[in-house]
Amino acid sequence: MDAGNLSVEEGKIQFSVLTTVFNMEEFLGECIESVLSQTHVDFELVIVDDQSIDDSFQIASSYAKLDPRIRVFRNRQNLGDYSNRNEAIRLARFEYLKFLDADDTLLPSALEVYQRAVLSTWEISPSYYFVVMNGELTSVRFKALTSERAYRRYYVERRRTFDAAPTSCLYRRSILHEDGVFEPLPQIGDFELAHRLSLTRPSVMIETPKPLANWRMHPKQQSMKIRQDLSIGSDYLRVSLKYLKFAESFFSLEERKRIDNRLCHMESQAIRSAIKRASLSQLIRVIRNLNFALHRVLRKSLRPFPLDR
Repeated sequence: MDAGNLSVEEGKIQFSVLTTVFNMEEFLGECIESVLSQTHVDFELVIVDDQSIDDSFQIASSYAKLDPRIRVFRNRQNLGDYSNRNEAIRLARFEYLKFLDADDTLLPSALEVYQRAVLSTWEISPSYYFVVMNGELTSVRFKALTSERAYRRYYVERRRTFDAAPTSCLYRRSILHEDGVFEPLPQIGDFELAHRLSLTRPSVMIETPKPLANWRMHPKQQSMKIRQDLSIGSDYLRVSLKYLKFAESFFSLEERKRIDNRLCHMESQAIRSAIKRASLSQLIRVIRNLNFALHRVLRKSLRPFPLDR
């Protein structure tokens, strides 16, 4: 029996909060303080520095001297975003893994809410948990989603499911060890993992009236830099098309046609955006990264953009 199971039998969950760091000295202290301020105190904070050239590692080490729950590591070489997340997973001691980016903060009650989610849905043994905002609620609600329900929510209802970032998710170490960790795909590693975990096991949606974390927007964010590349959308579509093949039975033939048509429209929109920006380099990257036949995408790019057709 591992530490995670033991804690559940006692009615209390132990969390491994995982923070991966690369040159975030101006934000890291606030991030760590938000974890230390949790109302749920049974956790470890694993900080993995990815060869920062600023004072991030020194800041993390100074906090570790003050609180034994903090464990700090430094990679021998720069691994990159998702490979560093996988390293943090390897170093975690507990079953329930909560990622927190070094430039973000947790609300004080976040781990307490995640504990309630785990204990409320323990019997279905979900693959992972993810948070969505629902401003109509006055309290937190937990909802189990079957594989089919998760896929239909995203692709038919077009509501948030697979696009929850790691900071919005709670993962299980045992499931990741069995089904695989993040693929080292820039920007889309979490999107791919959500599809993979949801394909064969239920997941749990945590609906909250307010977010459980504060996401900071700033120019140094890797995601902001990557999203300037219009061709990144085709990487997301590639993941969608791959897993939709495995999930065909979840949809009717007519639904599959509508989904396929909508995804093709999205690639045509990327071409239109590149032309609007007058960026030949972006246009070339988009065309090279297409998932659909060029003639089909170009034909759609000359028309209005009705996503539902």
